[in-house]
Amino acid sequence: MEYYNNYKPSGANSLNLLNGNGETVLVIDDEITFVEVTKLLLELHGYTILTAYDGVEGVSVFKANKEHINIIVCDLNMPKLGGRTILQKFLEIDPSVKILIISGSIEEDYLVHYLISGQIEFLQKPFLTERLLQELKKMLRQKIKT
Repeated sequence: MEYYNNYKPSGANSLNLLNGNGETVLVIDDEITFVEVTKLLLELHGYTILTAYDGVEGVSVFKANKEHINIIVCDLNMPKLGGRTILQKFLEIDPSVKILIISGSIEEDYLVHYLISGQIEFLQKPFLTERLLQELKKMLRQKIKT
């Protein structure tokens, strides 16, 4: 399955604008290839990456590193722990955590409040590499609306 499409930025300035500044991203997905490709891609763009391969492991990594994690990139459709339950666990640990949901589809009404607040965003698979970088940059900059 293809997750990313290649992109060629219009110039060095475009690429630099999308780079991270060492922010820590926790990437959680049960698709190992997706996690590994995302890890490499984001590291190349200046992010520090932690990974997990299911929801239970993701919650454990988040608990152990919450003070260092700036944003979570997470699929909701995972075995063991996913959907509303994993989001609730993240929010119990840190009510101000920012989460970028990456999935093939999303039809969950309970996400509306979080989507409006900017605390949670959604990016549909497959997506352009540039789109992922743009979304991370946007979410890291914005304040959560209460």
